[in-house]
Amino acid sequence: MSSFQEVLDQVLNQAQQSTKAQSPVGTQVAPTSSARTNELEDQVARLSLGAEAMWRLLSEHLGFTDKHLMDVIDALDTSDGTKDGHFRPAPVNCSCGAAVNASVESCQFCGAEAERRKVF
Repeated sequence: MSSFQEVLDQVLNQAQQSTKAQSPVGTQVAPTSSARTNELEDQVARLSLGAEAMWRLLSEHLGFTDKHLMDVIDALDTSDGTKDGHFRPAPVNCSCGAAVNASVESCQFCGAEAERRKVF
């Protein structure tokens, strides 16, 4: 059994190669500050630790396999029409007709409570 991090690294490497092939030369942005970079690296490390722990629980206690995980990652990655290593849920339609980001709690136009579909 591969670790979650190994599977995630494989998926992200594939997406990175795909993105680099599509990006024009010279469009990469330099890191802002080393403090912010360190903060983001710490956040990624904590998220990776949590994801690894969840994957071990799922694989050891429920019998999920690396193939199950890869299939779900691939389905989520391509759900927005682009295989790029990102998950972007489609906007939710509000009762006022506005398209509302899936991660917000209320409509930015009328203030109605939004149907949240994105937990993280």
